[in-house]
Amino acid sequence: MFGDRHCDKNWFLTSSHDLAGTRVIVLDSASDTRAPTGFRGACDPLGQLCSRRLDWLERSMNEAIDQPVIVILHHLAPPLRISDDKAALQEPDALIDLLAADRDVRQVISGHIHMTFTTLHRGIPFTTTTVTARPCPRALAARRSKTGAKARR
Repeated sequence: MFGDRHCDKNWFLTSSHDLAGTRVIVLDSASDTRAPTGFRGACDPLGQLCSRRLDWLERSMNEAIDQPVIVILHHLAPPLRISDDKAALQEPDALIDLLAADRDVRQVISGHIHMTFTTLHRGIPFTTTTVTARPCPRALAARRSKTGAKARR
């Protein structure tokens, strides 16, 4: 979807950006499980953060020692105690421990459960969002042609 120019050497979509004095960190939380097509995460709806991604996150946060930090990832980290927790990040404690050790994590933003929810967990504000993008018309048409579905009017 994003192309290899956005991937790091381990093929993770991770990046950090300094915007108006704030470090914004985009963290790839897709599972390492590969689908038969070769796409990572396509067979596994659960999120995963391996030691390589956690190490990268720690380095990125350490580079911004005097800046507030916002982290964006797909899978929610703290348990919400709802039925959609089955779609949460696997073993989230390593991430939460790392974030809690930082001095100024302002927000962790995720999606995946397609509902808006905000909680404070170990002093860190976590927010999930509903769908923020819709498939383009060409992708919808291709999907309909494969499934035989009719367009909604």
